[in-house]
Amino acid sequence: DDAASYYTNFSAMHPRHPMGGYALFQKGMSHLKEILSFDRDQTSTKKALFAFEDLVAGYPGSVYRDKAREMVVFLKQRLAEREFYIANFYFNGDKYKGALVRFRDILKNFPDAGISDKTLYYIGESYSKLGEKRLAKEAYTTLVTNFPESPFAGDAKGRLREI
Repeated sequence: DDAASYYTNFSAMHPRHPMGGYALFQKGMSHLKEILSFDRDQTSTKKALFAFEDLVAGYPGSVYRDKAREMVVFLKQRLAEREFYIANFYFNGDKYKGALVRFRDILKNFPDAGISDKTLYYIGESYSKLGEKRLAKEAYTTLVTNFPESPFAGDAKGRLREI
């Protein structure tokens, strides 16, 4: 916390300083070290993400920019997996409407996180459990069309035949 606070103050006091990119990178790394497993609070994950995004946006010439971009991708994937973990908890508890809200949020907020295929499958499953066959069919069709190589595509094709 102390290190992150120091780097935050430095960035705020010296926004154009040549070491500003370094300060934001170190701020992100400070928060990264505080990250807990994805079934725990993700405040540190979000703080690290914001620091790395600020670096990418504010310091295009920084030598830390490429690594910061990698960290942005990693952290967004982590947040998406967190959302999926929660959505799956609702799904397994037969709370399909709650699960759907979380699954749709993943597609909206983390489209590049690499779990859209899995998410679409569970959206289809949730709609099926709710008796919404048309919406389930849309989800399965989107999965099969956009992710034909996905391990979930075969199951989605089977579900489409059942509908």
